[in-house]
Amino acid sequence: MTYAKGRHPGAVWKKTDFEIHTPRDPGWSGSHLPGGEQKHEEKRKEWAATFIKECASRELMAIAITDHHDFCLIPYVQEELKKLDESTRPWLFPGIEITCNDSVQCLFLFDVNSEPQVWQRLYGKMPSITPAAVNDPTCPAAELCGKDLEAFIKEISDDEHLRPISIILPH
Repeated sequence: MTYAKGRHPGAVWKKTDFEIHTPRDPGWSGSHLPGGEQKHEEKRKEWAATFIKECASRELMAIAITDHHDFCLIPYVQEELKKLDESTRPWLFPGIEITCNDSVQCLFLFDVNSEPQVWQRLYGKMPSITPAAVNDPTCPAAELCGKDLEAFIKEISDDEHLRPISIILPH
């Protein structure tokens, strides 16, 4: 049976934005958000709630947070999303933006249901990158990751843990 373009039963169409940065990103314009102290943690939670409201106002239903070499604020957004009804909850793809040695940038997205400890595995694939301390208000400026894009993609495709739960989108 044929269906009109975009009308196949089972197809799910969602308005997306896969390159969203947070106040942790060094290119962020506006206030940065330190962590650690209770008052700072509350500010991070408030930011996550405001962020989700903004996504809803833009009718975004699939999003990825992709700060440069950093995952820090993703769990705050994940917690905020749990407060929404599952039928209206956007998909959140945890991710980061990576700058390879050949100056190619790529978005690295994990499966929606992946765990933070698996995300950390990615740092072992970027020899020039050290994760920023989670309580710092921002990350260091983006640096080259230590590998050209081709070598980086090969290493991820050879990793039995990362390969099935991630995608690399050079841009």
